[in-house]
Amino acid sequence: MKTNYKLFLFAFLFLFSASLPLFAQRVIDNANRFNSDQLQQLNARAAQIFDTFGFEAIILIENNIEQSLPVYADTFLDDRFSYDIVNVHASLFLIDWENRDYWIADSGKGSKILRNNAESKMVADVVKFLRGNNTYQASMIFFDNWEKFLELEAKGRNYNFFYQWNIPILIVGWLFAFAIGWLVVSNWKKLMNTALGQTHAAGYIIPGSLNFTAKNDSYLYSKTTKTRRQKSSSSSSLGGGGRSSSGRSGRGGRF
Repeated sequence: MKTNYKLFLFAFLFLFSASLPLFAQRVIDNANRFNSDQLQQLNARAAQIFDTFGFEAIILIENNIEQSLPVYADTFLDDRFSYDIVNVHASLFLIDWENRDYWIADSGKGSKILRNNAESKMVADVVKFLRGNNTYQASMIFFDNWEKFLELEAKGRNYNFFYQWNIPILIVGWLFAFAIGWLVVSNWKKLMNTALGQTHAAGYIIPGSLNFTAKNDSYLYSKTTKTRRQKSSSSSSLGGGGRSSSGRSGRGGRF
């Protein structure tokens, strides 16, 4: 009886320990886009974000998803966080590699943070690397951006226009101040010049030193040609956004 108890306890501990890596996995690669080292690094990055901010940043890569990506993303989040789906703060980066589609779904404060300038930056960054077939960098920039957004959110700030363009705005401000200062100093310099200039050129000419002769150029004809400029139109889009049937916010498109 005692032996059976020990076997039962050993089997329970073995199964429990085997299930831990799967539960802690926040990067699920079902399309074999990462090697083992990359997968380990990405999962460690996601764990760091969760330990610091209590935010679940998840990446899921599939091949040939046969339903709409918003529905697939919502189903995944519902199944993963069914124990506390109301209060979970998460963002899922879903990639359908074979069909070259992506979708980013958010819940909790993730839906409040990833808007406007933050959304534009996230989409532009991940799509740039996806189009270059660099899934690892696309995934890493997904985590990097979320860390930046969450740090700002913890300080009561958000990633807006002024934060995004603070350095160019600062440079323009300095240049504008320099231009105003230069105009003011130049005006002061002019006011300090008491010499009066002549209003006519005759005052500077020596009598008899300047003679003009008339000369005419006659043109027989002129010809003007016009060429129509060809107009080209091109359009590109990083994808659309909106709310899924579950009420979560999301955005996505093709790469």
